[in-house]
Amino acid sequence: MQTITTPRGRLYARSRRHGMAAHRFKKRGLFITDLLRLYLRFKKSRLTTLFITYPGDLILGAIAARLAGIDNVVFRRGTVARVRKNPVNRFVFKYFITTVVTNSEANKKVMIRNKGSLFQPERTHVIYNGMDFCGNTEMNTALHNYRNNGELMVGVITGDLQPGRFFRLMELLRREQHHAANFRFLLHGNGNNQQEIKQRLRHHPSLRQMLVWDSRSRNLGEFMDSIDVFITGNISNALNHPLMHALAHCKPVIGYDAGSNPEIIKHNENGYLLKTGDIQGIHEKLNALLDPDHRVSLGREGRRSMERNFNIGHAVDQIESLLR
Repeated sequence: MQTITTPRGRLYARSRRHGMAAHRFKKRGLFITDLLRLYLRFKKSRLTTLFITYPGDLILGAIAARLAGIDNVVFRRGTVARVRKNPVNRFVFKYFITTVVTNSEANKKVMIRNKGSLFQPERTHVIYNGMDFCGNTEMNTALHNYRNNGELMVGVITGDLQPGRFFRLMELLRREQHHAANFRFLLHGNGNNQQEIKQRLRHHPSLRQMLVWDSRSRNLGEFMDSIDVFITGNISNALNHPLMHALAHCKPVIGYDAGSNPEIIKHNENGYLLKTGDIQGIHEKLNALLDPDHRVSLGREGRRSMERNFNIGHAVDQIESLLR
């Protein structure tokens, strides 16, 4: 396995870090010259399969690959592909791209619905990004303890939440004083909503004690091990990776029935799926999750569901089967 990428790109650095062969290639701007250079690189490498992940490389990479005799040319996208429906791209997808792979059913539906002239259903496949599961599958005690008085720690990714809905949820909990004391929100990340959240807190000082910023976790794993329940506001079509991490760490989850969430959350089995904007529903489910036995039951099933459906070995097998 090898990569062909720009010298200063993240893919080049990651390939070298993991011991993969990484070849530098920088476009010079003249299509014919770049096509010949890339064609010669492919011939020298004796590749049989090429994965193209960047839309800007599609035309050059696909044509050079097929001219070099590469049998499988796969366009791999984790998000909905931003490829224009023009005659050149339609020609390339029809005659040079053999397979399209995306990482969620929600992505596939949008790609086919919006750009069916490019992404044919029979050649567009879903292969989930696999996770490597190892370590303890039991519910973990808090890695970083942010509790004041034994509250239920509810994890939220700042970039995923909708601030208006989040503050309505906190207001709903605060109005029931005996419930507000049971919950504390742990906010992780430096998303675009961070400044808006801080601004809103200045106008709602009574809510400050209900949340804390995660300043200790170095990664998602540590964050998930510091909470009891995870709430996601993400409704995008791309695979919801924070949600998967929460389930892999045996955390019950609450999310909206939109985007890729229904592919991951099984309602009443490993968490809860609610209608988009159902703040009252989140409130009710949080109250139900105050029961530690209930949390453990959902959390363990969450871990099992990840191991069944999203393990790295299964993803590799699917890719190998697709390319045979």
